[in-house]
Amino acid sequence: MKLISVTTALSPFNDFSAVPPDRLEYATRRGTATHAACAAYARSLPVFASNGSAPYFESFRNWFDKYVKRALFVEAEFSDPSVYGIIGHVDLVAELTDGRVVVVDYKTPVAESATWRAQLACYCYLVKPIVGQADAMALMLSPDGSAARAIHYKQQASDFAAFLAALSAYRYFKEAK
Repeated sequence: MKLISVTTALSPFNDFSAVPPDRLEYATRRGTATHAACAAYARSLPVFASNGSAPYFESFRNWFDKYVKRALFVEAEFSDPSVYGIIGHVDLVAELTDGRVVVVDYKTPVAESATWRAQLACYCYLVKPIVGQADAMALMLSPDGSAARAIHYKQQASDFAAFLAALSAYRYFKEAK
């Protein structure tokens, strides 16, 4: 079975057609730079914020310093080749100061996407054999460096079911022979 990435399975449900190509390209570069800076910080490495990522990184740094006890995995890939044939690239798995283990996905858009719940539920499924039960969180980083907005997703079973439906549809329509 060919491994399908979590974001690939959900890609038909993300519509960026209304975003001008130059803005989409800039947002992609900024998001990549932001993720790199956040990963470096979570690994206690030097941080180089570029391509407009500095305020987003500052938002992340303030959140991380306040709420993260320790990073368990940073920018790690997890897979399930035998059951669902999926692979996911997880931004952060951390133990928070309140003792919870949480799967965190950094987000730089200004609006929440409908696919985030399914994406994070799948990431929680992928990390469960290693860290046990984990909470899911989209961390919306601020474009002006102010406080990040943590969005906690509690309906993991139904969100994972939605992911599996998207995965099934993706395989049926995109990989049909």
